[in-house]
Order: sequence, then C-alpha cells, then structure tokens
Amino acid sequence: SKRVSYGALRNGNKVVVVDNTEYPAFNGSAEGMPVWSSDSKRFAFFAATDEGRILAVVDGKAGQAWDSVIQESFTFSPEGSRFAFVAKDGDFGRVVVDGEAGSRYRNVAGFTFSPNGKHFAYIAILAQSMAVIVDGVETVTARAFIKDTLRFDGSKQLHVVKLEGNKLILVQTDLVGSVKSDGLSRASTP
Repeated sequence: SKRVSYGALRNGNKVVVVDNTEYPAFNGSAEGMPVWSSDSKRFAFFAATDEGRILAVVDGKAGQAWDSVIQESFTFSPEGSRFAFVAKDGDFGRVVVDGEAGSRYRNVAGFTFSPNGKHFAYIAILAQSMAVIVDGVETVTARAFIKDTLRFDGSKQLHVVKLEGNKLILVQTDLVGSVKSDGLSRASTP
C-alpha cells in the first residue's frame, strides 16, 4: 500500500492526516490509529470528544460517541466493505457493526466476519451463560464457549466449541438456522 497516515498538531489541535487530508481528532486521537482495511481503501481511528467520550471515525466520518471502546477490537471485514468494534456503555458491552449498535450485554468476545463479509458473529456474556450472536440474532447458548474457536466455515456455517460439564462440544450452526452438535471427545451426543 502507498497510503500514509500519522497524527499531528495543527494550531494546537490534534489531527489525523491520511494521504495529506486532515481529519480532526477532536480532543485527541486514541492509540493504534488508524486501522486499515485489507485492501487499504478504507481507514478508521478512534477519537475522544471534549467530554472524554470515544467515537470511531471511519473514512473520515465520525460515528456515535461511547463511554469507552476496546481499541484493539476495531476490524474491517475481509473484503473491506464492513466494520465492527466493541463499545462500552456504562458497565455493559455492545458490538457496533457498520455504525449500528447491537444489544447491551455484560460483555462481548471473540467476534468475526464471514470470509465474504456478509455475516458477523460474536459471543455475548450473559448473567449466567453465554450466547452466540449471528447477524444480531441469538443462535445458541451455553454455560461457556471457547472464544478463540468462533469461526466461519466459508459463508454457510459457523463453528464454536462449548464447554459442557467436562466435555468440549463442537457446535456447528448453519446460517439458515439449524444447529448441530458433535462431541469432540468422540462420545456420541444428540
């Protein structure tokens, strides 16, 4: 990529410069800026408002301000058309996908886009359990999921491993809605 970005001061105000175009960083830019899509066509960074709230600036357009964000959570879909990050709303977490905030949960983890960018999934931490959320819909719940196992298999299935007692169970979710479970211990499961 031949694109250039950096933070700078202009008349005492912080700015983010992308390809010689300045974007206001409001009260100051956050760490790790900017994030680039894999094709380097899109960029994003977090900025702080005068009130100390944090917002995402995607392709130069500022989004909604949040109490805080998980800075390292910002990601573009593999083909670069969509984006997501984790925002904190008080003590709750929510995933923001393409600028639209999802439901509030105790916390969220392990999110991923499908390879074609059409689907998005993450694990929501509930009061006594966890749920896999796909395209904003709760699909399957369990006492615990292994967050690093949440993966799309192409664009038609989602896989995640859940903990059930002392067994690890592979859960396969077809993106049309059915759920299949296979025991990783080779034990027969329903």
